[in-house]
Amino acid sequence: DHLERASSLHDRIRFKCKNQDDWVLDGEDDLTKMYEMAESWLEKYDEYISGDNRRKDSRIRVSMSKLHAIISELNRIPLNLGNPSVKINRIYSQAEEWMMNYFSLVKRCGIECSYSPNNGADEIGADKAVKIAELEEAVSSAESDISVDLEEAIEMKDLLKKTQLWMEKSSAIVPKRSARKKKRGNGVNEEKHKMMEISNLIEEAATIPLDIADELERLKIEHSVTFSWRLQAHRTIRDIIAAFEDFRKEKSSIYSCSEVKAAT
Repeated sequence: DHLERASSLHDRIRFKCKNQDDWVLDGEDDLTKMYEMAESWLEKYDEYISGDNRRKDSRIRVSMSKLHAIISELNRIPLNLGNPSVKINRIYSQAEEWMMNYFSLVKRCGIECSYSPNNGADEIGADKAVKIAELEEAVSSAESDISVDLEEAIEMKDLLKKTQLWMEKSSAIVPKRSARKKKRGNGVNEEKHKMMEISNLIEEAATIPLDIADELERLKIEHSVTFSWRLQAHRTIRDIIAAFEDFRKEKSSIYSCSEVKAAT
C-alpha cells in the first residue's frame, strides 16, 4: 500500500528539473527492498507453503537443514508475510520438536544431518545399539506430528523397512527355538536354504545399524554348521570315489590275470 501511494505521489508531483525520476520519498527505497525480499522469498519457497500438507500423498519432502535455511531467510525479512509465514513457522516448530526428541537416534542410525538442535542430544547414547522399537516410535511420531515428510524421518522409515525385511529373511532360515518347536509340532518341514542366501544376509548385516546381534549370531552358526557339513560331505564323496576307483582297478587286475591264465 505504501509503495502504491508513493507511485501515486510521483505521478502527481511535477518538478521543473531533469532528475525528477531520481526523486524518491523518504524511506521509499527501503520499502522497495523489503517488498522485493518478500516477493523473492514467496516465489522461491512456494512449493513449501502452497501445498496441502494435510494429505499424505501430497506432502512435500524436505530436510531439517533446508527448513532451517527457509526460516533463517524469513527472519531476515522485516515484514509480516501473513499466512505463508505462519504455515512455515508451524512446520518448522513441529520438525524442530521432533529433532530435539530424536536427534541422537538420527545420529546413531548413521543418517547425515547438518542441522543440530544444540541441546547435547547427539551425545546421548551415541554408542548404544538402536532398537527396532525406538525406530518404530520415531517414525510413527514423525508421521503424526509433522505436516511434511521430513527427510531424516523418511530415511529412518526406509532403514526400518530394510531391517524388518532382513529379519524376516533371517527368521525364515534360522527361526528362534520357540518358532522351530511350533513348526515341528504342526508337522511343517523346515525349508532348506542356499549357502549364498546366508552369506548375503551376513554381509548385509554390516549395513544395518540396528540391534540384530542375536539374529546375526544364529545366522553365523547356521553358516558354520552348513559349511562344515558341506566340507565333510565333499570329503566323504571324494573318499567314496577313491575307494570305487581302487575297487575298479583291483577288479580290472583280477580279470587281466584270469585272461592271461586262460590263454596259456
